[in-house]
Parts: sequence; C-alpha cells; structure tokens
Amino acid sequence: IARDCMRRRAEIRAYKYDLRVKPKEFPVNSFVWYFYPRKRAGLKEKWLKFYTGPYKVEQRVGPVLYQIRKSPRAKAQLVYVDKLKPYVGDLPESWGGMAPTAGGGETTAMDIPGDAAEDVSEVDSEEAAIEWYAEPLEPRPK
Repeated sequence: IARDCMRRRAEIRAYKYDLRVKPKEFPVNSFVWYFYPRKRAGLKEKWLKFYTGPYKVEQRVGPVLYQIRKSPRAKAQLVYVDKLKPYVGDLPESWGGMAPTAGGGETTAMDIPGDAAEDVSEVDSEEAAIEWYAEPLEPRPK
C-alpha cells in the first residue's frame, strides 16, 4: 500500500511540475550564461555573481543536455538546460570578437555608422572630434 501511494504521489508531482515548466532550446553556436553558484567567505549572497561566461553552445546532446565551451582552447562541459540563459551582447573576445569598450578608447571609422564614417579621417584633434559629434543631425526625409 505504501509503495503504491508513493508512486502515485511521485506521478502527481511530476505532472504538476511539467505543467509549470517552459521548454528551453539554444541553437548550436549561440552564446549562453552558465549558472554556477558558489559561496565566498566574507561576502553576502547579494553581491556574488552566480552566472559565468559567456559560453558557446557546441552540441545538443539530448533534450535537456548541452555541451558548452568557454573559449576555443577550454575543456568542454556537459550541462543541463535549466542552468543556462541566453547571452545578449557582442561576440566575446575569447571567440575572436571585439568586446565593447567602457568609455575611453579611440573612435575609428568602424565605430560610426553610415556615411559619417568618411568624415572621421579629417578630424585632427580631440576638440574637433567633440565639436563634430555635437553637431545636430539632419532629420530624415519622410
């Protein structure tokens, strides 16, 4: 009797869990964050970073199992899909992309969209560049 009751309760719990769960899928070659919680002495949980990465999805091994890698030379890891969340941003430097600069850095023609990139080469000083950026843009024709 006890086994039957436990089996039925387990089936009910599994059914109710499946109702709440939303399926997740990540395409191969996309980037994800990996949930890796760890505690450090002297630090509160509020200030810790629980997600590491970004990692690249290399292979979908099963419906809930993925193979990810942090850099081309790093060892691959098998992780469950519920420990992953999508990475939104530029391609990481470890994979050959350019990470966004936080202030500073020189402005190149690649940083400026459209036809305005041609005018950057004429700017000689930083003050001239600031004036150039301060100029109002012309409204787009409708």
